Amino acid sequence: DRPPRLLSSSQNQLRSIYESVSLVGGVPATFLSDEQMDESLDQYAALVIIEADCLPRQTVRRIVSYAQHGGTVIIVGPIGRFDEYGHAADASTTQWIQNLQGADTTPANASFVSIGGQRVLAPSRDTRIEAVAFTNLSKNVQVLGTYADGTPAVIEHAVGGGKVLSIGSPIGVASDARPGASMEFLCEYLAKAGVQPCARTLEHFESSRNDLAMLGLKDEQGNDWLIIINAGLY
Repeated sequence: DRPPRLLSSSQNQLRSIYESVSLVGGVPATFLSDEQMDESLDQYAALVIIEADCLPRQTVRRIVSYAQHGGTVIIVGPIGRFDEYGHAADASTTQWIQNLQGADTTPANASFVSIGGQRVLAPSRDTRIEAVAFTNLSKNVQVLGTYADGTPAVIEHAVGGGKVLSIGSPIGVASDARPGASMEFLCEYLAKAGVQPCARTLEHFESSRNDLAMLGLKDEQGNDWLIIINAGLY
């Protein structure tokens, strides 16, 4: 038999955030490969990077350039610690990432994450998914959320004309402290960056069985939607 799928694996984090922000939140989204990152990113209002531990050097520099020229970057979990071949990132790439986030990272014990005095994110259900805290913060970094021990878990860094939001804990539907918490936080943040939903969801439900996931939506026009996803492809 196939081993059970862990809700907070990196692939399921991608799925959860996509479902939360795009399918439920109504924010239009697309997916980019490393090769596409070499093309112009100016057409995108925001760039979301989820646990991208292996990144080519030129991709890291494109992300930095995008932020410096006014783009909004959202980073979830540790990124860029290895190159595309699985070798440890060189010193210059590591420095680019530190300058992008405005901080260093250190392993953290997964705990509730509080933003604005409210618990938004819950501990990861999969201990293999690494949580990080942020240290050595630059002076233009704002702490938006903390772990239970008070260490920074969510920070925002002003980079040139853009903003970089770094989230140290895995997020998504599977790890919400309450239903819809991460969707609300991310959609509100994207709205401040000028990314507006193309449709608003008033009600929704989610159900899954094995590799088949179903998402039911009701939009503000009163339309009912049933979206069936083959989760085995994630």
